Formats: sequence, structure tokens, C-alpha cells
Amino acid sequence: CTHLKANPETVDIPVVFLTAKIETEDIVKGFDLGAVDYVTKPFNPTELLKRVDTHLSLYHLRRKLEELVAERTAHLQHRVRELDARDKLMHLQSSAGSLTEVYENILRVVEDVFKAQKVVLYRPDAANVALGAKAALGLDEAGVIQDESALGALPPVAVDQDDLIAQAFRDQKSCTDDNGAAATPILHEENVLGIIWVDTLGNAELDVESELEAFWRIGHETALVIQSAQVTEDLETGEIDVSALLNLDIEE
Repeated sequence: CTHLKANPETVDIPVVFLTAKIETEDIVKGFDLGAVDYVTKPFNPTELLKRVDTHLSLYHLRRKLEELVAERTAHLQHRVRELDARDKLMHLQSSAGSLTEVYENILRVVEDVFKAQKVVLYRPDAANVALGAKAALGLDEAGVIQDESALGALPPVAVDQDDLIAQAFRDQKSCTDDNGAAATPILHEENVLGIIWVDTLGNAELDVESELEAFWRIGHETALVIQSAQVTEDLETGEIDVSALLNLDIEE
């Protein structure tokens, strides 16, 4: 029993002592060593089998309960990370800097929530026929934002090609491939402002469907951040006329 309990591979196996040792100190020692039951001789075979069956049932129920607790805990931890990420994105809407800064902040949020090693943010061209990489993280080194030269090495993705990124753009929903990579649309109302791609959702404790739903919600929140930053940038560059935006007739 001591050897079984000292070995990580056998520590959880329930042990029942069947022995002629009937002294109290022997019984206590058996339980102290980790036994779940202590049967003294002479014994009834039927009773012994019932006890073994009971302890095996309890063992399997305990394992099932531990698995459920671990699963619920993983879901809860992931949900907390997601809510924290959405809170960060919400704050970005009111304190957005340049689009480049916004893109980098979005990459960090996605990296944190989904434990992704590589993250790329794509934006469509004016004609909506191709998606170009606007920001990327971890392509050359974990946790490092790529510079413009590295981004230039990423080829644009045609929206009509058979590709995970193009599929997410066309279908306007989160999707994944056989390699574990995933993509979600940055959807503002009915307009796809871009695509977020990750090499993996990276949370084995959760089912893929739950991960994709969380990815979808982050994509929606991201759309509001990009839209806000885009409007701010257009105002600063004069591409949007404030009076026209407010529909006001302002006298000079």
C-alpha cells in the first residue's frame, strides 16, 4: 500500500485490506497508509465483493466529479479572461490612438485570451477582393509584434480562394481547420472590417465550439474599436467633414 500510494501512476487506486490482523492499531495503520477499507478474517466473500464494488463505484464517481470541476473551472477561467479582454477593448474605443497602435493592442488581447502563439489581423482592400495583413504577432519570435518588412512578406489572401481566412470573410462566422488554426470576422453590423487569424485557440480544456463562440464575440468587440479608431483618424486627416458628419449647417 505504501508503494502504491508513493507512485503517481497508482496513487489513486483504492486499496482494501483483507487481513487476519484485527488489532486496533493495525486497523488504524491500514487507514493511515491510505486504504479505503479494512476487512478482517474470517470474512464473507459476498460482503467483500460488495465492498469492492462500492469502492470502485465511489472511485469512478469521484473521478467524474473531478473532471466536471476541472471542466467548469476551465470554462470559468476562460470566461473571466474573455470578459477582461472585452473590457480592455471597450476602453480602447474611447482612448484609441492610431490604427497601428489599435491593431497591436488587439493582437495582445487575442494572444492573452486564447493563448495563441501567432496572431494576424487582416483588412480588406477598397474593392473587397483581397485581404492584406495589417498587424501580426509571434511569426518570427513568440510575443513579438512584427515590423512592416515582415508584414510585407505575408501574401494577400483573395476572398474567393479556398482558405480559412477567406472562408471566415465570406461566411461572416468563426471557423477552424484541421491544424487547429482559427479565424473570425471583425464584423460591424453587416460589414466585415477584417479578419483575426490565430495559429491555435490553445485551450484544450474547452470544446472547439465554445472557443469559436468566444472568438466571435471578441471579433465583434474588435470591430467597434477599429471603427472608432478609423473615424478618429479620418477626422484628423480631414477625410471626414465634421459638419457633414453631424449634418449641421455651420456658417463660416
